[in-house]
Amino acid sequence: MKIRKIIILSFMFATISFVLTSCVKPQADVPYAPTLISPANGSTFSSTSVTLSWSCSDPQNKPLNYTIYFDEGDSTPTTIIASGIVTSFYNVGVSYNTTYSWMIVARNSVGGVATGAVWTFNVGGPVPVVPYNPVPYNGQTNVSTSTQLSWQCYSPDGSVLNYSIYFGTSTNPAFATETTNNYYNPGTLKASTTYYWKVVAQNLSGGTSTSSLWHFTTKQKQALPPLPPSNPSPANNATEIQPSNVTLSWTCSDPQNYPLKYKVYLGKAGSMTLRGTVVTTTYTIKNLNYGTIYNWQIVAFDPYGNVATGTVWTFTTFDQPPNAPQLFSPANFSTNIQANNLQFSWTCSDPDGNPLTYDLYVGTSTHVPLYKNGITGNSYTTNLNWNTTYYWKVVAVDPFGKTATSTVWSFATANPPIQPPTPPANPSPSSGAVAVSLKPTLSWTCSDPQNYPLTYDLYFGTAQTPQLRASDLSATSYTISTQLSYSTKYYWYVVAKDNKGNSTTGPTWNFTTVSQPPAAASAPYPTSGQTGVSPDTQLTWQGGSGLTYDVYLGTSQTSMNEVGSNLTTPIYTPPLNSLTANTTYYWYVVTMNNGGGQSTSPVWSFTTGANSSSGRVTIGDQVVGANQSFVLSISGIGISNLKGMEIRLGFDPSKVAVNTSQGNNGVSLQGPVANATLMTPTVTSTMIDINFAIFGKTATTTVNVPNNVILNVYFTNKMSSGYTTINTIYLDARNGSNQTMNITYSDVGVVRIQ
Repeated sequence: MKIRKIIILSFMFATISFVLTSCVKPQADVPYAPTLISPANGSTFSSTSVTLSWSCSDPQNKPLNYTIYFDEGDSTPTTIIASGIVTSFYNVGVSYNTTYSWMIVARNSVGGVATGAVWTFNVGGPVPVVPYNPVPYNGQTNVSTSTQLSWQCYSPDGSVLNYSIYFGTSTNPAFATETTNNYYNPGTLKASTTYYWKVVAQNLSGGTSTSSLWHFTTKQKQALPPLPPSNPSPANNATEIQPSNVTLSWTCSDPQNYPLKYKVYLGKAGSMTLRGTVVTTTYTIKNLNYGTIYNWQIVAFDPYGNVATGTVWTFTTFDQPPNAPQLFSPANFSTNIQANNLQFSWTCSDPDGNPLTYDLYVGTSTHVPLYKNGITGNSYTTNLNWNTTYYWKVVAVDPFGKTATSTVWSFATANPPIQPPTPPANPSPSSGAVAVSLKPTLSWTCSDPQNYPLTYDLYFGTAQTPQLRASDLSATSYTISTQLSYSTKYYWYVVAKDNKGNSTTGPTWNFTTVSQPPAAASAPYPTSGQTGVSPDTQLTWQGGSGLTYDVYLGTSQTSMNEVGSNLTTPIYTPPLNSLTANTTYYWYVVTMNNGGGQSTSPVWSFTTGANSSSGRVTIGDQVVGANQSFVLSISGIGISNLKGMEIRLGFDPSKVAVNTSQGNNGVSLQGPVANATLMTPTVTSTMIDINFAIFGKTATTTVNVPNNVILNVYFTNKMSSGYTTINTIYLDARNGSNQTMNITYSDVGVVRIQ
């Protein structure tokens, strides 16, 4: 009993111990051991890059990091290749034909450590990539029966590849050949057939890879078209073919000996129609037209719809000549026939219905010469001589050159009728002429067809239906002796009369007389007799609106030449250096309006002063509108080594004023001095004082002014008419040595209103 109690107690203690042991939890600060996933233990790869992967977790879900041990060989690795990583994968580079071992150690955030098992894997030799990019591409259709197969492939170690090609018409193609090329020519293939093929690539290490099973389908077999029909009968362009029974024949064959059929087309030019379809190379057509050009063509076709179209051939049926033309008018032996607009007419026909042309023979003897050929109608109108006996005949011509000739008829034309004079023409002044003198001479031309003497009645006046001015004139001209009115339109016409009572009235012409002369130019500048004038002066005068001017200038009153023509403003600028210093000049102005009126000014004169060797300053003259602003330009001519300048201009304040809102207080520098320093000009009611200087890298920096505008001065015009002058009242120019330059400035600027 005691022993049993001990056994029971022992069993109870054992049970309690087992229960206690089973209920013990893992340590809270240690992760679970990592579980390796890939590469599988003992596996083999053929790549130089392997991704290690594993899984691991922590009982308390604490964050983990990992240390990777990795070595060659199959023993426990001791080399750490990465530590502290938080991902559960890692990529490593490996070598071919090598065994590797690896192990993962996990650590949690409180320092707990767990070590996984040691796994190994092998890296074998490299294998080629799977062959790709097949040509023809997989599934391609309509492939040529003489195609070449090709593909792309390579080995990672760069070694030469050997290819085994499998090719055939089943989905399990047989071995075809072995090659080191990446192409294969299977020879001529069957049409409309699907072929299957694949490629096995092997490198020097013995590694292999196999492509997918590819396929393609060749194009359908196509029949070749027949050869074009040839050897026509009748021969092309044959003539004189009897139309009652025409047998057409030709030769034709098919390169594949397929049976052929033929469509026969025939018709006149431009209108061939299908006449029949035959299986032989002949076709008979009955009862064609005489004298007709026929086109024909054969179209051959095989059972597969292939067609060969022959050329268009031509033959002409036998032609019957035209019927002889029957003359109609002028009647045979007729007389008193009007020679003008004489119409020859006849009738004719062609037995074949062909179109005809006609040659007309007309002459004054029975050996009648050709007068007109190629007439397409049955008549022809012409003019012949009066009082003459003529002979005529007609020859009909068909399209094939066959002819028929009429008999010869004769007729006599009448005496010529009396014809009136030709209409008067070529008027002078020409019709519509303007600016005609106030005592014009009117003239015209006229003649008589039969050279009878002519006289003329002249009608003239300001009405569009003018009155008789002179009658029975024997000459073809007439001078108006009384002065006509200015700017007036006159109408006139002439009636020509012969001595047989015939007359012809000419057209009505017109002309407009000259306008009243404008006022002569006045108020010249330079004023007549003025001395010391700059050789660069401009000539100005008082003109008017809408006028033009011719200017005459010279060194004597008897040798003045026209120097300006049709000027629209009352200013003439002589060319630079055209006027000579210390010389007297004579000039005058011819003023013209648009109606031809003109007036001539008196002859004026002026004498130029001396030119300085240091150069000249001139002021441009202006023509401006009433109360308008204008720019006065000041130019330098022949000035060298200019360092600075002061120029003072005077003006009449009742007529002009400086526009100080423009430029620098009314002034802007131009041309070679545009970059000079301009001191603000001093402006009073009667004067403007302008100073500028050239500044540069050295004290001697200067500019040259060969012939340039150097200053623009802005003015406002206060005048509504008349003119004024702007004078140079002071000028001081300095060179690079700060010496005064002897600059000529005798000119003034003239401002005129127009």
